[in-house]
Amino acid sequence: MALSHRANRRNHYFAVPRRGNFLTAVCTHPGAGRLPLTMQGQSRTTRHKEIRFESILKRNVIATSKIRRKWAEPHYIHIDLNCGSGWNEDHQVAGSPVVFWDIVKEMETPWMAYFVDNDASCIKSLLSRIPDRDRCTFFNGSNQSFLTQMVPNLLSSMDFHKVYGSVLSDPNGPHHPVDELAHFSTLFPRVDIILSWSGTQYKRCAKSFEATGQEVNPYRNALEKARKRISKTRWQISTPLGPDQWTVIYAANYRLDGHKAIGLYDVDSPEGQECLEKLCKTAEERANTRVTGNTLDLPNFRLPKDPRSKHPAEDASAELL
Repeated sequence: MALSHRANRRNHYFAVPRRGNFLTAVCTHPGAGRLPLTMQGQSRTTRHKEIRFESILKRNVIATSKIRRKWAEPHYIHIDLNCGSGWNEDHQVAGSPVVFWDIVKEMETPWMAYFVDNDASCIKSLLSRIPDRDRCTFFNGSNQSFLTQMVPNLLSSMDFHKVYGSVLSDPNGPHHPVDELAHFSTLFPRVDIILSWSGTQYKRCAKSFEATGQEVNPYRNALEKARKRISKTRWQISTPLGPDQWTVIYAANYRLDGHKAIGLYDVDSPEGQECLEKLCKTAEERANTRVTGNTLDLPNFRLPKDPRSKHPAEDASAELL
């Protein structure tokens, strides 16, 4: 069974079902040989990611409303790459499109949303969950083509430098469209970037790629490379969750406040540096570079129960790595 564009032939991945909602994939990056990689679909860490998305998006929509009324483009623009079906069937948790829809559907502020997925069945399912056809656009195609070709045309009537909004990239593997996001962030400097990043998957790919003997490893220090490519001045990072070390990266061009309650820290803060080290370095690498007596204990926090979920809230502290 081939995966969707989150891990598909276009991105040099093939996959076969494993146990439960996990998939075992083989990376066939050109020239890299066959590199083993474990890919995860929907999981119980989804709820922890979604509540962070919800907090960021809600704050962003509300905080920019006055600016958008006064001098900027009035509509808040939201783009959800790898949007999926809008629902986690295995754990009965709302996906990011439904989270955003629940935030804005009753708000008076004008907004427009674009949901992108290469899997036609996901788009079809999402259409049944979000009935708004006036403010929502559903695109069955690749992230790359949407960001580089569709967006400039769809928003051609707007002043790009006065557009406020957000782009959420939550792929099911180590292939964020960094080059396209870098180009997009140059065109739309006031649109924030939100990345769902799996540290484990990038580190596994980096280690496997090293065995090929090639000098340029696209997976090694991938997050630092992305930060240099994407023109944002402020970056926040969350505590890694689960065995795949899922982390939310939030990038903007203004001061970011108020997200510590959900475990988001400025990357330059002591907590942010600790999160960054866990995300980008293996346990062995951290042990070799650790300064004795100078490590941090990341705070435990408990997420509230999602009213859309049939399951009680889980203690995120049990997932910290």
